[in-house]
Amino acid sequence: MRKAKGDCKMTYAMRACLAAAAALAIGLPPVVAGGGKKGALTMTNAIGCYGAVSVDYRRAGKPALKLSFGEPGIAAMASKPEGWGFYQFPSLSRLEDGRVHLGFSVQEDSVRSYGKGGRVHLVSADGAGKWQEADAASMRTGLLLPNGDRLAVTTPEAKKVSELKLPEPAGTVTASYGNTELDVFRLQGLPPELRTVHQVRRAEGTDRWKAELADLLDPQALRYTISGLFPVVWWGDMRVAPDGSLLAGIYPVSYTHLRAHETVLDLVCRLLLEKKKNNKKTKHTKI
Repeated sequence: MRKAKGDCKMTYAMRACLAAAAALAIGLPPVVAGGGKKGALTMTNAIGCYGAVSVDYRRAGKPALKLSFGEPGIAAMASKPEGWGFYQFPSLSRLEDGRVHLGFSVQEDSVRSYGKGGRVHLVSADGAGKWQEADAASMRTGLLLPNGDRLAVTTPEAKKVSELKLPEPAGTVTASYGNTELDVFRLQGLPPELRTVHQVRRAEGTDRWKAELADLLDPQALRYTISGLFPVVWWGDMRVAPDGSLLAGIYPVSYTHLRAHETVLDLVCRLLLEKKKNNKKTKHTKI
C-alpha cells in the first residue's frame, strides 16, 4: 500500500459521488463545471472531478449550490492489479474525535464476501494530509440517536440455502450483473431469522457495541438467493427526523434490478416489459 501527501485525499469516485449526491439533494441533474478555466463545460449526468474544479449547480437558471475541489491526492494504492471489488466502494466520514476516516474494500465484490470484513480503514488527524491504518472496531461511529445511543446497521455472512427451510419463490429473474439467476421471496413468507435487520448499538456513556436484531415490517419487500446463498442485506442511510423518529433511505440492490418497495406483481410486470424492451429471455414463475 502506498500513501502520499496532498491537499485533498478524495478519490475520483468519491469526489464524483459527493458532487452527484449534492445535485440529487437539490433536485437538479444539469450542472456547469468551470474549474477556473476559460469557457464552461455543460454536463448532464457526469461531473469532471479528476483535477481541481468548481462545480456550480443551478436551479431554474439561478445559482443553487457550489462545490470546490482541490487537486486530488493518493491515500492508498494497490501494489498489483486486483479484481473487481478491491480498492473500491470508498466511504469518507469524520470520527467523534474530529479525525477523518477513509474506508474501502479489499475483497471480491460478491455475496460470498458479505459479513467477512475485508475493508481497509485509514485515519487522518491533519485534515487528510497524512494517513495511518487503523483497526475496524475503532472506526465505527454509527448514527447518534436522540437518547445518546449510537446505532449502525451491519451485514452478516450470507446463509447457505441448503441449510434453510424456504417457501416457494415468488419468482425467478436473471440479474443484469453477471447474468446470474436469482430466486426472489416475499419477505413476509420467510422464516423469522430472514426477516430481520442486523444492527449494533452502543449505549450512551459506554464503548461497547452490542449486536441486536430489528424486525423489518414491509409487506412489499423481497429478498433473494444467489449462487446457493441467501444474503440478509439492508443497506442505506439513516437520519434522525425533527420529531426524533428515524428515517432510512434504502439501497435497493440495483445489481439484481429489485426495488426496495416493489410488489411481486410489479416485479413480474416490469420484468416482462424489460424482456420486451431488451429482447432478452426472462424466466418467472406463477404468482
